Parts: sequence; C-alpha cells; structure tokens
Amino acid sequence: MSKHFLWVLPYAGGIFAALLAGPLLSSMAWVQLFHIPLTPVTGPDALRMITDVVALGLLLVFALVANQRLLDNGRGSSFLREILFPLVTLIIVIFGGKALRTAGLPLVQQIGPSTFV
Repeated sequence: MSKHFLWVLPYAGGIFAALLAGPLLSSMAWVQLFHIPLTPVTGPDALRMITDVVALGLLLVFALVANQRLLDNGRGSSFLREILFPLVTLIIVIFGGKALRTAGLPLVQQIGPSTFV
C-alpha cells in the first residue's frame, strides 16, 4: 500500500462505522423511547437518519480533503480533482433521498410526497 494514500483510511473507517452504527444502535431497547417532537418519526428511524447524515457528511469532508491532498501530477489526478465534487454531490443526493424515503417515511408523508419530490 502506498504511503501517499494512508489519509484515506480514517475517512473510510468513519463512513463504514457510521453506516454500521445505525442498524446496530436502532435495535437497542433504549432507542425505542425517543422520538422527534412534532413529527411521527420513531426513535430507531431518527437514529438511522442521523447516522446516514453523519456518513454523508463524512463523505463530503473526505471530498474536501481529497481535493486539497491530490496533487496535479499530470497522471489523472487533475481529472479526479475536477470530477470529485460533482460525483460526491450526486452520491449525497441519491443516498440522502433514499435514506429519507426509508427511515423518514413518516416525515415525507407529513410534508407531502409531491413536495418531497
């Protein structure tokens, strides 16, 4: 493994841990007691949405750091730097919408499906 890309491991580990923490923590009994006030979202669904937001936020921070760390060496790094933000934005929109549709379905029903779309 190249020493140049060791900075990727903490971000990848954080994203993976956040994605695993949602289902694991939402199955605990104490999470059943919580809910988001003024919304019909239950505690496990709220926790899954929060962990998904944390994972997507870490992905955005990873993209910002990668844009700074990738040097323009003429071997494709400049292309990767230019395509990084549109790719991360697309991933955040797709997976954020999917997370909101699965875990936040009562919230989507409250604001109206046509407004959400």
